[in-house]
Amino acid sequence: MAVIMLLAYTTTDSVSAAAAERLKPMLGMVHDADLRGHRHFSSGPIEMLELSTPLVDAQMLDSLGSWDLIVFLSRHRSARGVPAFTVHAEGNWGQSADLGGTPRELGMAAPVQMLGFLRSISSAASMAGAKAQVVYEATHHGPLLRTPSFFAEMGGSEEAMSDTVMLDTFASAVADFVNGQSDPTPAGKVAVYLGGTHYPAKATAMALGKGYAFAHIMPKHFVAETGMLAQAFERSRPRPTSAVIEWKSINAVARDKLVQTLDLLGFEYERA
Repeated sequence: MAVIMLLAYTTTDSVSAAAAERLKPMLGMVHDADLRGHRHFSSGPIEMLELSTPLVDAQMLDSLGSWDLIVFLSRHRSARGVPAFTVHAEGNWGQSADLGGTPRELGMAAPVQMLGFLRSISSAASMAGAKAQVVYEATHHGPLLRTPSFFAEMGGSEEAMSDTVMLDTFASAVADFVNGQSDPTPAGKVAVYLGGTHYPAKATAMALGKGYAFAHIMPKHFVAETGMLAQAFERSRPRPTSAVIEWKSINAVARDKLVQTLDLLGFEYERA
């Protein structure tokens, strides 16, 4: 059965807009009737919507339509300026919601589809010789949605965000991912990832090497938020069956609390 998918982009983000313009002819998108004032495009079960506000504030999408999956096409900013292609779920582990969403609320993750895009962008970057990292990011920022969704991002530095090879590679990977959704490659274990940095290299390696499909990723600086673990399992389609803990990245006291909470919730874990 075909996945009814929305690709969302915004004119406030140069990468988002440029990727969308490349994708429209690649996917055979046709401009049809506007959707509540937003330019709308479609090609079979695939739809595209143009927003004029930041993607992190797009919580209204749940009320605009009914989709199986929403993919946000976005730029990626890095304090270190490292060129990268990234993928992540949305949500806020802590009290801050400076970048959209709601404090201490997680969106609905799409672990199998995130793995699919990670595979697509990894393959496309390798074939293009793009000098950029391919990595998961920890769950962060808005919008808060009930629909399964994820951010597909490209950039790192201002130079990377305008790099033609990277933009072409990004658009090609998104197109390959979209076209493969009617017959997605089966994932291995669906899991929550706990610990590591904002860019958990071990999680990426487990996904690409062993087929792990990670839902929400809680970085080490939020592992004290054990009250959020139930959400991490519940707010995912499909739901994770276990957790992976990046053992050495977390101190013993925090690890014990994580393990105790997982035991109470009835989930097994393994070490990474």
